[in-house]
Amino acid sequence: MMRRLVGPAFLLLGAACLGAWASAPRAAWPESPAEAADRAHFPESGMIVRGEIGEAIERRDAAGVAEGARALAAMGGGLSIASRARIAPFLSEAERARLAARFDANDDPVVHSTLEAEVPADHRIVEGIAWDGATGRLFAGTVIDGELLVSEGGGWRGVPLDGPVGGLFGMAVDAPRRRLWITSGVAEQVARPERAFRGLIAVDLDRLAVARRVPLPAEETGSPGDLAIGADGTVYVSNGESGAIHICAPGCAALDELVAPGRFRNPQGLALSRDGRRLYIADYGYGIAIFDLRSRHLSRLAAAVPMMLDGIDGLMRHGDDLVAIQNGTNPRRIVRLRLARGGREVRRLDVLARSSPDWAEPTLGVIADRRLLFVADGQWERYAARGRPINSEPARPTPIRALDLPK
Repeated sequence: MMRRLVGPAFLLLGAACLGAWASAPRAAWPESPAEAADRAHFPESGMIVRGEIGEAIERRDAAGVAEGARALAAMGGGLSIASRARIAPFLSEAERARLAARFDANDDPVVHSTLEAEVPADHRIVEGIAWDGATGRLFAGTVIDGELLVSEGGGWRGVPLDGPVGGLFGMAVDAPRRRLWITSGVAEQVARPERAFRGLIAVDLDRLAVARRVPLPAEETGSPGDLAIGADGTVYVSNGESGAIHICAPGCAALDELVAPGRFRNPQGLALSRDGRRLYIADYGYGIAIFDLRSRHLSRLAAAVPMMLDGIDGLMRHGDDLVAIQNGTNPRRIVRLRLARGGREVRRLDVLARSSPDWAEPTLGVIADRRLLFVADGQWERYAARGRPINSEPARPTPIRALDLPK
C-alpha cells in the first residue's frame, strides 16, 4: 500500500488568483441559489468552475478556458484525460504543461485507510453507518431493501424494523438517550417504494427494537436524507430532493420545517458546531452553508484560500473542525477542514485520503474513537429502478474502512 503525507501546500496559488478570491462575497448565501449559481456567490464550488470552463469552450473563449482551468487547479481539482484534450487547443504549450502537472498532483493517490469490516454482497447499497461507543457495535443500513444490520462478534445480523420502511439513508447514535436514529425514505433504487415510510425511525439501542417513528408530513415533498443530533436530542434532517432542512425537537410528533425548500440545491451531510449554535449544511453543488440556530441566519462557510467545498456527501464534526467525504468532486477525497473565525471560515484544508485504489465511491461515515469509519464503495451505479442490476456483474461486498484522524 502506497502512503503519502499531503499537507496544505497544494493550495498555493498565484497573486492574481488570490486577488480574485479575496474580492468574492465572504458570507452571503443567496435567497434563491438556483438563480445565483455563479462563482461570485459560490467561490468554493468546483462544479460551477467546471461549468464555466464548458461555457468558455462553447464560445471559443481561450482566455476564459485558461482562467477557469487555473482556478480549478488552484482549488485542488482534477481533469480527466478527455477533458484535458478538450481544453488543450485553447492553451499555450507551456500552460498545458503547467496545468497537467498541477492536475496530476491534485489527483495523486493518498492512501491511509484500513479495512474495518465488510457487509456481505447480498445487502445492497449500504449508505449510512453508525457507531455505538458504549458497546462497540457498528450499524449499517441498506437502501434497496431497507435493512438495518448490526455487526457483533465479527458477523452481521438483521435488526427488525417492525412496520413499513423505505430505503435507509443517514443514521446516528444519540448516546445519552440510547437511541439510534435513522432516516427512511424513497429513491429510485428502493425495491418497494409503494410501502416506503418517509421520516425518522428511532431504535432503542439496549433492546434493538423500534422505539418510535416520526413521519414527514404528507404535504411535504421529497425524502429524508442525512441527519445530525443535538446535545438535547433534537434531530436535524436534510431533504436532498426538496432542498429543505427539517427538525424534530424532543418529543415531536412529526418533522417540522427548519429551512424552507428552495434555499439549497441539494442538501446532504449535516454537522453541528461543538457549542450547538450552528448547523453546517453541505449543499452538494455549491459548498457548505451555516445556519445560526438562534438568529435563523443563513450564511456561507467561506474559505481563506481557494478550495473545493462542494460534492460533499458525508459531513462530520471532529473537535472544532469538520471532516467531509467528497464523492462529487474530481478527485474523490476525504478532507479535514480546519476552521477559524469562530467556525465561520476554513483556514486550511488537509487531504486525508484521495483517489485511493482501496475504495470506489465513498459515501457516509461516522467518527468513532478518533477514527473515521466510512462506506468505501456505495455501489449506487450498479442498480436501476427498484434495485434491478444494471449489468450481469456479480454482487460484491461493501467495505467499511477506517481512517485515523490526527489531532
